[in-house]
Amino acid sequence: IEQLIDCVVQSSGIQAIRNHLTESQIRRHDTQHEAQDLAMKLVGKSSAIRTVRTIITRVAPLFSCVHIEGETGTGKEVVAQLIRERSGTPDPFVEINCAAIPQSLADTHLFGSERGAYTDAKEATPGYISRAHEGILFLDELEDLHTSIQSKLLRLLETHRYRRVGSMIQ
Repeated sequence: IEQLIDCVVQSSGIQAIRNHLTESQIRRHDTQHEAQDLAMKLVGKSSAIRTVRTIITRVAPLFSCVHIEGETGTGKEVVAQLIRERSGTPDPFVEINCAAIPQSLADTHLFGSERGAYTDAKEATPGYISRAHEGILFLDELEDLHTSIQSKLLRLLETHRYRRVGSMIQ
């Protein structure tokens, strides 16, 4: 029966027979599907990759701040997207390459600005942080930001509050 269910799901999708399955059959299929999906997107068989897959599965449902560390090109963005997919977190998924943000504009880009905060600031502008509200903000190459900006981000993580450029209110 399980093989038949797998064949039907593979050919027509689980939605075709979902109403006819028990909770345990649905859970088994979802678990298998997630494992296959993880294996396809995060390639490798080493113990390190298996550990990363396990961590993704554990961390995703918790909706918390996650620090993903690795050399350039190791798949940090893929890991972030997999965590997002498994977390059920709604959009948006805002990806920022911090190395591409000019140092002089980092505050404005990340935190936003109020009307009149600087010359030609005719209206309030949301930053990446507010654009990612209720979603996920992925900061790649974070170490390239000036330490003063990094400390503001740390404060945001600790207090869940931040201040737009030109704002007196947090």
